Parts: sequence; structure tokens; C-alpha cells
Amino acid sequence: MNAETLELLREKILMQCRAASSRGITIETILRGLQIAGYVVDQEQLERELRHLVSAGLIQPIAGASLTPALRRYGTTAAGDHELERRGLL
Repeated sequence: MNAETLELLREKILMQCRAASSRGITIETILRGLQIAGYVVDQEQLERELRHLVSAGLIQPIAGASLTPALRRYGTTAAGDHELERRGLL
């Protein structure tokens, strides 16, 4: 995946996390959404990108969500919301 496609993939992940309720969104749901949007991505790559977005402070695991990776839920942080707004996506 080239750098531009990777950046778009991360943007779509961030948008899905933002669109989720306060309960967050699961990895499985994010993965399905990306695949429907035409991205060729597997769970391992998605988990890498989620870790990247968490380390960048744009998303966070939802408190009380499962420790099992497949059931973990994610939501955006204030910084993630700001980044989407800066890009004109909110």
C-alpha cells in the first residue's frame, strides 16, 4: 500500500470511529466498512493502523471494552475530532 492510500485508509478508520456511538466501534465492524469501501486490508494490518492512530492520540480504546482484540471498541479523541475538522470532514 502506497503512502497516499495508507493515509486515506487511516482517515477512513478515524471517520468510522467518529461515527460510532459513545460505546465505540469494534475492529470487525471497522474491517467490514473498509472492505465495503474497496480497501484490501486484513485484520492484522487494521490492528497495526489502530495502534498507530492510538499512539498518535487520534483514537482510544473505549473504557470497559474487552481486552480481547476482536471485541475491543475504539472511539475518537478530541485530537481526532480536531483532525477531522481540520480536514473538512466534520
